[in-house]
Amino acid sequence: MNRSFPHRFIHLSAALAAALAALTSAHAASVCPFDTGGSDALNDGVVLTRYALGITGAPMTASTRYASLDPLQVKANIECVGCALDINGDGVVDTVDTTIIARHLSGFTGASLTAGLALGSTATTASVVSFLANGCAVGGAINAFVHGGNTFALGAGVASVLGNNDNRPLTIKAPQSTIKLLVDPANGDEGLRIAYTTDGTAFGTSPNTLNGSRVNSVSVGVVGATIAGGGYNGGGNQVTGRYGTVGGGHLNTAGQHAVVAGGDVNQATGFRATVSGGNNNVASGSGSMVAGGGSNVASGLLSFAAGNRAQANHDYSFVWGGDLFTFTTSNGPKQFVIRADGGIRLPGAGENQPGNAAKQSGTNMFTHVVPTSGPCNGTGPFGLSRTAIDHPLANGKPDAILVVTPNIGVRTTSTTSYSKPINVMYDDDGGSGCTSVSSAGRWMIVNPAGDQNMVAGMKFNVFVINP
Repeated sequence: MNRSFPHRFIHLSAALAAALAALTSAHAASVCPFDTGGSDALNDGVVLTRYALGITGAPMTASTRYASLDPLQVKANIECVGCALDINGDGVVDTVDTTIIARHLSGFTGASLTAGLALGSTATTASVVSFLANGCAVGGAINAFVHGGNTFALGAGVASVLGNNDNRPLTIKAPQSTIKLLVDPANGDEGLRIAYTTDGTAFGTSPNTLNGSRVNSVSVGVVGATIAGGGYNGGGNQVTGRYGTVGGGHLNTAGQHAVVAGGDVNQATGFRATVSGGNNNVASGSGSMVAGGGSNVASGLLSFAAGNRAQANHDYSFVWGGDLFTFTTSNGPKQFVIRADGGIRLPGAGENQPGNAAKQSGTNMFTHVVPTSGPCNGTGPFGLSRTAIDHPLANGKPDAILVVTPNIGVRTTSTTSYSKPINVMYDDDGGSGCTSVSSAGRWMIVNPAGDQNMVAGMKFNVFVINP
């Protein structure tokens, strides 16, 4: 059956009857013929229902606005080819079709359109809804989204899908305009908005992508901005410079090429600045970073602040704040400032035994253990009062800085614990008097007075710094 008739429902007017034959060959309608505004349930719906019940003549149109028309012409218009009134597709216009149309005109949707009706062997509620949504054209499964929105009663847990089911790309176009995904506008959230923007500069045009609360915003003239989500009414996120990004949270601000990953009341206003999260942090220096925490400021060029109340106010400064109420502040460029009232711990990697590859520490802090071969075993008064360090960060590095202290541990015997003063020296030519091991290019731990020998098993804590 040809279902293509682009004009309103029955066309009961005698003046339009003559044009019927020419119009029935038109292409598929974008709306059903009774959905163009001229049809209603009290007139068109009643006449259709009477027709389906077999009522003819004047009683079919009685007490409707079509009562003055020729009943034969009204009947002929209903039976026209292509009027798309066979809603369930069984080949006839009967009470099932007219009831569905009357319900549709009365505002029924979804399952309520077909409730209690025998649709036939092939029709389903879904196919009826699809037929109506497709402008009274055969469309199979529900696949029509119409201007103004749809109400699909598909059952619990069944989603309405806009898209495709194959491997072809899906493109939604709105050239030089905005695409909006409205999530819950009644509660102040607009969802995803992608707006085509130009700033009139060499940067040209680039879309701004906004998600989350409708109060999230991008300043006028900014391009390439991204707000991934967050925000609430009265506490929105904002991008004020081109290519700035706010990941989420609320009351966050990102400037040009800057990033605020989350948290709240954070500002990355410096060029290419970053605030990773936390609260009330400001990264205003170019290339500066606040790693998180609270009330931190990184205002110097390429400065870094973290912890709490850290202020990296100078270029290339690194400041860690470790106090809840007191500010920790740099007072010059290129400073490394740490406030740690509980002390600074630098855990090492255990013992380092010279000549034992399985126990060669790779870190700059370790415990040197005098090997079983003993110390240098050299001749002379100081031959037994020194030991050579074997470590990759110290060997062959005369400019290294070494901090060494005896590791007395639990002192059980006088032979396994060292308790005298010590020095460190670098042996550049092997002339330290060692005979058991080569000391060339090694740092030595030395008893300057020669009054206590180094024996196997003695331990020394070593901290190596390479400038």
